[in-house]
Amino acid sequence: MLSRYRARSGTVFQSHNLFPRKTVLENLTEGPVVVQGRPRAEAVADAEVLFDEPTSALDPELVSEVLAVIKDLARQGRTMVIVTHQIRLAEKVADQVLFVDGGHVVEKGSPTVVIGSPAHARTRQFLSRILDPG
Repeated sequence: MLSRYRARSGTVFQSHNLFPRKTVLENLTEGPVVVQGRPRAEAVADAEVLFDEPTSALDPELVSEVLAVIKDLARQGRTMVIVTHQIRLAEKVADQVLFVDGGHVVEKGSPTVVIGSPAHARTRQFLSRILDPG
């Protein structure tokens, strides 16, 4: 299953490896359209629901703006996949949370359950380090 997923996905680098004259969306859809031969409309639809660490390296003011956009998209009924280490972000905007460790889904459920009352020891261990680093 993982190899099938990898064959259908690509990587967009965060620095110095993007096509400078293309938009973010064009950079995201270049691989699926050119390499995989997927229809542009399909690649665009997939690219519009994926966020990989959307608040990484942002100052608090910009984080608030990103959260506002994500919440607005959710109100519009958009389904979004967000990869984040920012637990509070997941807690605020997610309907479902998946805790992944070593490429395997360890736990999934509502933010209240997974973050507030995790069932698995690995999830509890991770959250204790992130939420209470002292």
